Amino acid sequence: MFFIVLFLAGLWISPLIFTMAECMPVTFGMIGAKSKITSRLRKYDEAFSYDYFEGKALSLLRMTIFAKDATKTVQYRGEALPKSYADIVDMDYRGGLNVEKIAQKGEYIEVTLKVYMKNTYFTKEKCKKKNDTMFVRMRHNITWKVEPDFSIVKVCCHGCGGSFDATKHRNCPYCQQEYDAGRDDWEVLEIM
Repeated sequence: MFFIVLFLAGLWISPLIFTMAECMPVTFGMIGAKSKITSRLRKYDEAFSYDYFEGKALSLLRMTIFAKDATKTVQYRGEALPKSYADIVDMDYRGGLNVEKIAQKGEYIEVTLKVYMKNTYFTKEKCKKKNDTMFVRMRHNITWKVEPDFSIVKVCCHGCGGSFDATKHRNCPYCQQEYDAGRDDWEVLEIM
């Protein structure tokens, strides 16, 4: 009788243990990340908001992964993405990110983040969920402040001041200058 009760208790508790084991890398991985990112980036922008930054990082990650060709998007400056990323059909944020590196390079601040995701892959006519740790390297020009109301669909050319939709044009349609999204907002340099 004791073994049956122990077995049933194990069945009842095992999902909890599995969930805790799945969450531990995220929990331990993100310890201190918020304060580290905030203290380091507030030096460049006193109005820096971690919540805005976290949302922006996730938005840029998803936008880049789901783009038909990421190299043609204005907020991605990296090489072609690995072919396996083309199989991702859904991305769930597991609630944590960590900072791997923050460095100033010339007039840009570069941040490399470790983002904990649960991605759904569609391969061979089958969906499979997988916990992924994705690394995202982003940059922003430190001479310009991030504007919370910034919209990529209504940008101003840094050359002539013309307004245009940067989701449709990488270069200004008026003066042909390439638009540098890193001056007005964050842009992705690499996803690993």
